[in-house]
Amino acid sequence: MKKRQITSLCFFKRKQIKKSKNGTNIQLNDLQCAIIEDVKEYVLSHWKLNDLHGLPHWQNVAKNGLMLAKETNANPFVTQLFAYLHDSCRIDDGADFEHGERASELVSKLKDTLLKSLSSQEHKQLYLACKYHTTELRLNDATIDTCFDADRLDLVRLGILLNPERMATKTGCQLAEEYSMTQINKRYIK
Repeated sequence: MKKRQITSLCFFKRKQIKKSKNGTNIQLNDLQCAIIEDVKEYVLSHWKLNDLHGLPHWQNVAKNGLMLAKETNANPFVTQLFAYLHDSCRIDDGADFEHGERASELVSKLKDTLLKSLSSQEHKQLYLACKYHTTELRLNDATIDTCFDADRLDLVRLGILLNPERMATKTGCQLAEEYSMTQINKRYIK
């Protein structure tokens, strides 16, 4: 395996995120960071659209996923893989209603190659998170729901106000409420 630079995302994970709310270690190991980097390289090599649903969005989802995982006790490895895979099969930046289904098919395709080190539970969570991230409100699985909210928290890039009722986790709901109050204050309190 070639020598890799540690990406800033993995550096952030290892240096900044030590324990979740209940004290569980959510640090990613070097192998997980390498897999995330390989997945990112793979999807970027196939990406044909602009940045609206591309790398800047994926990086925001990755950061959101880590922030949320600290509170929700989600699997941070799955949230990071979701960040780079969930929109990677879009065929346009508009109403592409099947992109989640295509992303879940990609997860299955990569199961024996790039994603071969995932446990069966991690694979299932990643598959379901990709498949249902635009069609389901929540699936009552901390990791999948954290993936959903990591994506939804970045809707502001599209000018969409966050709706706390459309979040899957308690933490996502709280962050959406805080963001909404900030926007109201900016607009009406000068």
